[in-house]
Amino acid sequence: MAFRHFGSVVPKTIAKRILNIEYMADRIDFIRGGSFDTLARFAGDPDTVFFIQFRADFEVFRQPCTTKGKQLMRYVLCSLERQHSQQDSWHATESTIEHILPDSLDEAWSETFSEEEHARYVDRLGNYALLEQGKNKDLGQKPFTVKKAIFGISQYGLTRDVAACDEWSKDNIAQRQRKLARLALTVWRLP
Repeated sequence: MAFRHFGSVVPKTIAKRILNIEYMADRIDFIRGGSFDTLARFAGDPDTVFFIQFRADFEVFRQPCTTKGKQLMRYVLCSLERQHSQQDSWHATESTIEHILPDSLDEAWSETFSEEEHARYVDRLGNYALLEQGKNKDLGQKPFTVKKAIFGISQYGLTRDVAACDEWSKDNIAQRQRKLARLALTVWRLP
């Protein structure tokens, strides 16, 4: 099985990960110590349960930025961007993935994030942004104020939204991820 997206076929391994995103009910126990049946009775509707579980899992979704991880993140972010902007005028193949909070902490970033917080938030979906090729090449470890200026002129609306933040913190990452989770519910509809 392969997914067609933006004129290209997503590799089978990525498609399997996407299916995991689309059907996350088996990956989360929404009510601690409870079961799917308990939650279904509580919610009154199995479809509502899938909705709740999908959103809850998407809100904490993280993916290390390996080669396959980048492909998956680009697919997810491009799908969300397409839904957000309602435009097909840009090409997903011309986008790159930027860590807003960099892969490794330097002195400036360690003022906002401890090592433990960095490890917990760096690979969260809310910490990734789409950028045009060439724009993220020089960003690397730059402070958020520098990155913010580049994000503000991006063609991607979800990336421009990041520029509205005064700082980049764990709360901003979590808040952005919740926003992306709400948007994901409109992109991937559950059966």
